[in-house]
Amino acid sequence: MGNICISRKKCINLQEICIFIQKMSEKSTRQAVIRQLISGGDVQNQEDLLGMMQERGFALTQATLSRDLKELGVAKVHDPLHGYCYRLQDSIRSAAGALASGHFSEGIKSVAFSSSFAVLKTHPGFASAVASVIDNHSLKCVMGTIAGDDTVLVILSDGSGRDEVLASLSDIIPGIGNKLNNN
Repeated sequence: MGNICISRKKCINLQEICIFIQKMSEKSTRQAVIRQLISGGDVQNQEDLLGMMQERGFALTQATLSRDLKELGVAKVHDPLHGYCYRLQDSIRSAAGALASGHFSEGIKSVAFSSSFAVLKTHPGFASAVASVIDNHSLKCVMGTIAGDDTVLVILSDGSGRDEVLASLSDIIPGIGNKLNNN
């Protein structure tokens, strides 16, 4: 294959364009299969997912798989039936719907504040889901969250106070104000 010249100084190699298009098509196909496997609900770790992908004929590295998971917005959350599993953002957003109905506040044991932080104590395995929902709502008063198994550290934005944060969290997690630890 030759070159196509757009101007006297700009030429494009057709073979490079074909390779680029082929790689993009492979990536789209690979990510579609990842979505399908994760939607099945039983993928618990990257090693298992990598094996499933290789069984389907995809030759990819763990680093490529990690990038794909990040691009797809996949998170690892606790599932009562399967333990920790990967979930797509769509699944996490449906968890946000559960929040609106008040189910998530039952999983939160307490809320405490300390200067620029809030600490949410949860039932074991629940913290990751709560943190994902808070992060997905992009609250102005919250910079971000860090989740363990049963604890969520909420990092407050500069100038945000306890009352503002608690009000914002109450909008997305009804009943959370009742969990406030006044120590």
